[in-house]
Amino acid sequence: MIKNFRLFKVVDSAGGLVLNSENKILVMKRKGFWDLPKGKSEKFENPEMNAIREVQEETGLNKVEIVKHLTHTSFGFFDKLTNQQAVKRITWYLMKTDEFDINPQVEEDIEEVAWLSVDEIRTKTPLHQSVIEVLKKV
Repeated sequence: MIKNFRLFKVVDSAGGLVLNSENKILVMKRKGFWDLPKGKSEKFENPEMNAIREVQEETGLNKVEIVKHLTHTSFGFFDKLTNQQAVKRITWYLMKTDEFDINPQVEEDIEEVAWLSVDEIRTKTPLHQSVIEVLKKV
């Protein structure tokens, strides 16, 4: 019998590994870490809608389309708003766009954005563990 366990708040989110027509991947630096666009789902939003909305909001891209589902990742964190431990579950999609101009959402602490090759991304540090896991699926 489990005597001492903690209930975790679960936060569902989705995001995308976005490729342009030159097969470059959109990456962003947020709070000092290189990452892919992602974010929390809104009420009544399915993962595909969530991923498209978050990519568009965080990058300013207008036309992104899902090619296929890639993987799921998760990580634990302390939610300061609810004062409890939480787990963020992220559904990742491979996406494509023919746009190149990126307008990062500065209110989301996005410091830098770039279109990079897989090899160029691997040289970026620090790199979020979820990015490494998603890149393995491409």
